[in-house]
Order: sequence, then structure tokens, then C-alpha cells
Amino acid sequence: MLFEFNRYSSLLLPFFIQGVLFFFLLMMRGIREGKIHDRFLAGLIIIYAIRVSSWMLGFGGWYDSHDAYSTFMFYFPFDHWFFIGPFVYFYFRSLTNSQFKFKKRDFWHFVPGIVMIIYNFILFFVDVILLHWWQGQEFPLHFGTKGNLADGIEPIGSILFTLSHLFILYYFIRTALEYQTYRQYIIQHFSKTDQISFSWLKYFLYAVVLGQSIWIVFKVVDMASPNSLSYVDMWYSFFLWGLIIYYLSINGYNIDQTAFYKLRFNPRPQKEDFNAEANEETKIKEILLEHLEKQKPYLNPELSLPELARQIGYSTAQISGIINKEVGKNFNELINTYRIQAVKERLGDPNFSHLSILGIAFESGFNSKATFNRSFKQFTQQTPSEFLKSKQKR
Repeated sequence: MLFEFNRYSSLLLPFFIQGVLFFFLLMMRGIREGKIHDRFLAGLIIIYAIRVSSWMLGFGGWYDSHDAYSTFMFYFPFDHWFFIGPFVYFYFRSLTNSQFKFKKRDFWHFVPGIVMIIYNFILFFVDVILLHWWQGQEFPLHFGTKGNLADGIEPIGSILFTLSHLFILYYFIRTALEYQTYRQYIIQHFSKTDQISFSWLKYFLYAVVLGQSIWIVFKVVDMASPNSLSYVDMWYSFFLWGLIIYYLSINGYNIDQTAFYKLRFNPRPQKEDFNAEANEETKIKEILLEHLEKQKPYLNPELSLPELARQIGYSTAQISGIINKEVGKNFNELINTYRIQAVKERLGDPNFSHLSILGIAFESGFNSKATFNRSFKQFTQQTPSEFLKSKQKR
């Protein structure tokens, strides 16, 4: 099989292999363990890998071989821009909701990408199968390797480029807005947010936005410059895309799967009306605060709003409404307030003198040093060590 190893083709080859390998790894794990988010990420990665393969094969000699390899380069759909946005969006949706189901109506998000695949197949069918193989006509272009229809798509390339990137922009904005809603969701429902905050999601969005920005910059420079960018100049954009393949595949495959099962995020949840009388609200608030004082559920680092509501015997909507309206905090702030108070009390308790500050924090419901330090500073305006020193002086 023809493939010329040189510095350009050889440097892109590992990225392509990485993309294909992790496509199968993610796809198999997604099917085996029922994790649909793995399958969406696999789809995104293989699109990136296919795109990088176009320049890899081109520098590998396929474009200038003037035979069937060159014909393949002209008719294979290397660019799948219309799939990128939906894959990004549904990866986010499925990762933040373990009960997410891909429904029939969701299929329409992928129709533009499917239409482009069909369009490329029509070009191939008419030029290669019908006119060349069946009727025996010679290819008129590129040294007898390219038909008229394939050549005719080039003038509309700029239009498709603009439309596809507007399509991608829509999904990027939609995902970013829902990510902000998700951040509110986790502090309203969970006391332990380190794992489920999914900083990976933030960096994932940064990576895909960077990938599109790289290509747009190169494309704009190519269109605006008096002399179009050479194949070597454009090669650098594909190399940068290769680095993004490495980042997405390795980090996406290694995210903490144990944090996934508890998430039920819905960007458009059905509202539960909470219209209790004033005396009823006061009663629920008293029950809530008494439960927190006596039973100390905040000592459980895994405590969530639904679990707290179940313990008290009210709905999640009722407890959430009381915490926000009557207490004036969100769930995460309320629970961490009690945990910080427990830490402050135990720092002066001889029964806990054998523990470090961090050990006391863990005994009080925290399970992350970063979260503890951040929360302690927020509620006391002092670091834990500063507070302990001032306490010892007193």
C-alpha cells in the first residue's frame, strides 16, 4: 500500500492512530457499560482523526500518485463539520445526566451531517461508478483522476464552510449556556462538588472551541492573503488538531466514572410549585435546622439535596425552596456552613488534638483539601492555620 514516510506524514500518523484507537476503546466501553456519553465522544474524536488523515495521506503521496489513491482523496468526505456541534452538545447532555436517553427527535440534529455524506456519495456514484466504471469515460481532471462533479463542489466550499461554522457556533453557545446552568444545579443539589463539577467539561469545551478557532484563523488568512497558504502552511493547523485529539481522547477516557451515576441535570426541568403558607414555611425551616443540629447529616461527605429531603420527609422542591427563601443560602453553602462550624469547634476540642487540621476537616464532612480551604476562607475570612493561631493566642 502506498504511503511515503516523511516529516509531514509521519508526524500526523500517530494522531490518526490515536484517534482511531480511542474511537474503538470509547465505543466498546460505551456499548459494554451503557455509557452513551462515551459513544458521543468517540464520534467527535473519529471526526477529528478523519480530518487529520486528509493531510496525512496527502503528504503520504496519495494526492500526487495520479491513480486510484488520488481519486479516493477527491471523493472521500474528510470534513464532517455538521457533526461536530451535535456531538459536543449531546456529549455534555449525556455526561451530566445519567438517565439521558437519545430520542427519535434528537436524530434531527444530525440530519445536516448525514445530508452532506449523501451528497458526497452522489458525487462519487455519478463521477466514478456511473460515468467512469460503467460508461468507460476517462476522468477529465487532475491527470485523469478527478471528475467534473467533484471539481464543481469547490466554488461552493466557502458557502458550506460559513454555514457549517454557524451551525457549530450555535451548538457551542447552547452548550456553554447550559454549562452555566449546570454549575448552578450542582451547588443547589450537592454538598460535595469537586468530582461532579467536572472541570473536565470546562476544558473539553475550551479544547473544541480552540480546534475550530485554529481552523477559522488559517482559513481566513488563506482567503485574505494575496497568495493562498501552501499545503505546508496549512499542515500546521492539522498538527494542532492532532494535539487536541490526544487531549480529548486521553482525558475523556480517564474521567472519573464513579461521579457520573448521581447526576440528573436537565437544563429545562419541570418546575415544582412550592406555595406553602408562611407558618408552614417556618415549620419546615425549623424541622430542617433541628435535623441539621441534632442528626448532623452534613458529616456525610456524599450528602445531597434529595437525600436530605428524604430524611426530613419533604420533597426536594420544598426543601430547596426553604433553603433559598427562608435561610437565604443555596444547599452547598448551607451544608458547608455547618461543616465549617464543626471544624471550628473541634479545633479547640482536646478529643481531636491528635488530628491535623485537614484530618478534622475530613471528620467534619469535607473530603477535599481544596474545597475545605476555599470554604473556610469564604466563611471566616481566614485560612485554617490563621484561625488556629488566633484561637491559640486567645
